[in-house]
Amino acid sequence: MDFSVKDGRIVDTILRPKYRDAEKDSPITLQFTVVVGDEQPDILERLGAALEWGDEIELLPSQVRDVVISAPHGFGGNLGSGHLKIGPANEEEVDIGGRLMLEDPSGRRVASLPIQWLTRVAGTKGVTLRGNDLLGVLEVQLKVIPAERRFALNLTATWSRPLLPGAVLPILRFQRFALPPYLLSVSLGDLTTKPVPVPDRLWVADDVVQFAVNLNEIQSRLGESFPMPRRWTQRDVKESQRVIDLLNGKRVAMEGSHINLESPNPDVIREAFRESPGSLRASNGDLLTTRIAGHDLELGRYSVYVPRAELVEGDTEDGVTKFKVVPSSGTSIEMELDSIHEISIES
Repeated sequence: MDFSVKDGRIVDTILRPKYRDAEKDSPITLQFTVVVGDEQPDILERLGAALEWGDEIELLPSQVRDVVISAPHGFGGNLGSGHLKIGPANEEEVDIGGRLMLEDPSGRRVASLPIQWLTRVAGTKGVTLRGNDLLGVLEVQLKVIPAERRFALNLTATWSRPLLPGAVLPILRFQRFALPPYLLSVSLGDLTTKPVPVPDRLWVADDVVQFAVNLNEIQSRLGESFPMPRRWTQRDVKESQRVIDLLNGKRVAMEGSHINLESPNPDVIREAFRESPGSLRASNGDLLTTRIAGHDLELGRYSVYVPRAELVEGDTEDGVTKFKVVPSSGTSIEMELDSIHEISIES
C-alpha cells in the first residue's frame, strides 16, 4: 500500500497486489453513476473505451455520483461523488516496426509509409496498440479482439512541430491517396491486417504535394532552409512554380506593360532598333528577390526580355532622352535569371 500525504493528511491511497492474482482472491469493485451533460455528450462512449480498450478518461466530481467501493476491510465505503481517473493498469512499451499501406480496389499498392509501434494496453474487450510514423505526424491506433479475430484501425494526422518540406514529402505523398476508393492496411511485424476504408480527413490535394516538392527543390538549389508553412495562399503556390521555372533556365512573364530606358546618347538606341529590329534583352545588374509564405528569397541577377520590341521615344530633359520599350501585340514582357549587364538586340 502506498500513501500520498499533504498537510498531515492522507490524500491518495494506492493498493498493490500482495501476491500474484491477489486481486482475484480479494477483488475491488467500483460502482458509480455518470452524469451526462451538454458539455460532454460523448462521455459514456469515452468511458466505455477506457474500460474495454484501456483508453484513459478523467471524470470530475460534478460528473460522478453515488460512488460505492467494495474492497477489503477499511478500504470500501459509500461516497456521494468522486474524482475518478480510469486508465490501463499496465501500459506496455513495445518497439515493433510496421508499415501503413494504401491500395486500389484491384489490390495494387499505390503508397506506403514506415511506422513504429510504441505501446500496447489491454482492456476488458481487447488490446489497443498505438504507434506513429517516424516523424510523429500520423498517429496509428489498432484495436484487436483476439478471440473474435476482429480489429478496428484508426489513423489521424497531427502537425505539432515544424518540419522541413523534404521531411514531410513522404507523408504528404501518402496522404494524397488517402481517400475512396483506396483501402488502408497496416502491418505489425510479420502480420498484416485486411484492407479497410480510409479514415476521413486525411487526404491532401495534389497542389499541396507539388508545393512541398517545389519548396524542397528551391531550398536545395538556393541553400535556404525553412519549415513547411502551416498556412499559405494560391499566390505562394504559383510563385513557387515560377521560381522553379526561373531556376531551370526558363523565361517567365513579368508584371507591367513596358520597360523604361534613359540615355544621354539616344542615337545609339535609335540606331540599334533601326538596324536590328527584334527582341530586346536587358539587365541592370539588380538582384531578383521574391517572397513565398512569409520568407524572402534571393534568386540572383536577372535579365528582362521583350519579344518583338517596339521603341517609343519620350521627352528629353537635361540632355537625357527617355524611351519606352513595349512588346508587340499578343506578347508580354518576360524575365530570366543570368548575369548579363548590357543591352543587346536579338534578331
